[in-house]
Parts: sequence; structure tokens; C-alpha cells
Amino acid sequence: MELKDFIKETITAIAEATIELQVELGPQGVLINPPTNGRDQNAFVEGDDRYHHRPVRDVEFDVALTVEKAGGGAAGFKAKIAIFEASVDGEASGSSQEVSRLKFTVPLALKATEEEAKNRSESERKFNNSMKPRR
Repeated sequence: MELKDFIKETITAIAEATIELQVELGPQGVLINPPTNGRDQNAFVEGDDRYHHRPVRDVEFDVALTVEKAGGGAAGFKAKIAIFEASVDGEASGSSQEVSRLKFTVPLALKATEEEAKNRSESERKFNNSMKPRR
């Protein structure tokens, strides 16, 4: 599997699972990806309009890459994620392989909850009202 495909499939699966869980568990009061107040990432106070920030989560990847140069057929290098596979095709060719470990993170802000949108609207309403000139 190509590294870019692995990253895309992993993040897509996380995002889709988050959305599905929000729909399935939201009516039961379970918040998947709850909003924060911008300071405290480990708390959520229901009905508090300060909790309207979407948290950014780091998706951590720690993968082993193989770079293989094959003799015969198309020449060149290709980086792939090390997945244990075996194939026998009877074709004689020489190859060399190097394995490298790669660690990186991809920041991700998942779909907001309904509570986040509601709190943001209330916070904006309060701000706009506070900006109106007083008579």
C-alpha cells in the first residue's frame, strides 16, 4: 500500500466514524469530539457558551517504509508501507530493499457537534449585543 493511500484511508475512516458516532450516540447525550473553551481540552460544560472551540487533534503515524529497487521490468524506486505480503510469480529478477521508520503527525479538526454550533451562536449573539451602543 502506498503511504499516501494509507494516510488518506486512515483519516477518512476516523472522520467517517466520528460523524457516524455523533449521529448514533448524540440522542443519548454522548458527545463525540466535544467543544472546548479554548483553554481546557479535557472538560465540557453543557450550556456554557464559552465552549465553542473546535479541538485540533494530532493523528500520530508511526510506520515502517520499504524502499525497493527491482531489477527487471520497470526500473526505479517506490516507497511503500511495510505490509507482510508474499507473492510467487515465477519471474526471475533481482531486488534490494531498505526499511526505514517514519513518525509524523497530521493535525485534524473533526466535525463539530451540534452543541459547539449552538454555543458559538449564543457567544456571537452576546458579543454583538455588547457592541451595540447603549442609550
